[in-house]
Amino acid sequence: MTVHEPELRPAEIPSAGADPTEASGILTIDLGAVAANWKTLASMAVPVECAAVVKGDGYGCGLEPVTHTLSRAGCSTFFVADVAEGRRVRAIAPDAAIYVLNGVMPGSAQARSSTAPPNLRNGMRSSPPETGVAARPSTSIPA
Repeated sequence: MTVHEPELRPAEIPSAGADPTEASGILTIDLGAVAANWKTLASMAVPVECAAVVKGDGYGCGLEPVTHTLSRAGCSTFFVADVAEGRRVRAIAPDAAIYVLNGVMPGSAQARSSTAPPNLRNGMRSSPPETGVAARPSTSIPA
């Protein structure tokens, strides 16, 4: 996989090795297109905010380069699969709102709230009754 910055020209496609005919495929991620697509969607979403889902390592495109590109393009809300991905996004976009789609597992709210980055939110509609946190979407969990 080749990743290049949007302000650069398309990346040269490297050889797959000694024999390029052995390559099963070459994937080039155009981060400029990722940013342009997000900006187009964001302009269509006005007056509401357009978020980005970067779970699954940015859908296989690389969580860090995709998050960095989208953050620079103006995206300030991200959805991730779990707290570990949330921490990776937080390192790149410290002021972003980050929603965790997997939610809080029963009995884990205290540990999660003590280790979760600030402004990390639970995407579940309900949470374990003993926690009293994230009882509705977008409820912040204390960090």
